[in-house]
Amino acid sequence: MKTSLRNSTLDLLRLLSIFGVLILHYFNSNFGGVLGNPSVSNINMLFAHFIESLCIIAVNVFVIISGYFMVDQKSFKLRKVIDILLICLFYGIIIFILYLIINYFHGVEVVIDAYTVKTLIYSIIDRWFVVIYIILYILSPFINKLFNSLNKKDILKLLGIMILFFSIWPTLITNTTVKDDGYGIINFIILYLVGAYIKKYKNDYNKKISMCMIYICMTIITTIFSYYSPKAWSYNSIFNMISSISLFLFFKSIKIKNSRAISYFAQFSLGIYIIHENQFIVKYLYQDIFKTPMFYGSNLFLPHIIFTALGIFSLCLIIEIIRKFIFKYTIDRIIDKTKICNIQYSV
Repeated sequence: MKTSLRNSTLDLLRLLSIFGVLILHYFNSNFGGVLGNPSVSNINMLFAHFIESLCIIAVNVFVIISGYFMVDQKSFKLRKVIDILLICLFYGIIIFILYLIINYFHGVEVVIDAYTVKTLIYSIIDRWFVVIYIILYILSPFINKLFNSLNKKDILKLLGIMILFFSIWPTLITNTTVKDDGYGIINFIILYLVGAYIKKYKNDYNKKISMCMIYICMTIITTIFSYYSPKAWSYNSIFNMISSISLFLFFKSIKIKNSRAISYFAQFSLGIYIIHENQFIVKYLYQDIFKTPMFYGSNLFLPHIIFTALGIFSLCLIIEIIRKFIFKYTIDRIIDKTKICNIQYSV
């Protein structure tokens, strides 16, 4: 990979985004369990609300980065879609087999029937971020064509209308206009357009302190809001949208010398996400391996959050590096020889 052509600053932001997702899942009621457990001490719950509000923009930022880099593309590559699907397929099957083996050695009867197969299939394809991101990628040439046909004034009007109805409205009024809390394609398109706009019109942006302050202020507002409304942690919340944009602009305004290490590790971000979020291991990772329930009321709560996120990140990173090495000499070579997989669909 030609790391010298990459932007190390935004690669670092990409890594921090996946790290933020790992922290969010520490608090997730169904994963690490913090936000759904009444035994969490009041001070730790306050920390949880603040850090959740700090990190809730991780996915939004990842999509903004995509819009920033992809705005000039006039086609999408089928190969990229296949690569993502193969990663999901590979880990889905491997993790499911390990899950069955562990159950067997723990005395749980293993039955391979229609329900088991259905569960396996769902664990592979029912990945909300992967599905929505692939849809966004396929749509990107069409979005780019529309974007590049508009002038700056019209783009701002379009973004203003979309943010009004799909971000401000569901945050402050009702969810009539969008009911998916920003997990769907509408929010992804808005964020993509924001990234595209910044790329085209904000290349000389340099207001680090103000962007950092806005990010912190929005985090505090979201923290307070989270005690009164379930909408606080919606991805399309206007406060989280502003927070996402300000954090991206903050990183864009700082300069990091090109780093091969940062760019190398950034390429594994999606794989790390896919591994750890598998429904058969995500709760096991947090609650059994890293023992999150033991720290709900502990004075070591904050260090344990970082330790757990770093541990899962490192474990998944090693696994993904091995997977990539195996694919390089097997699956990738087969795909390289398959002409249909290398087709580019242009608009």
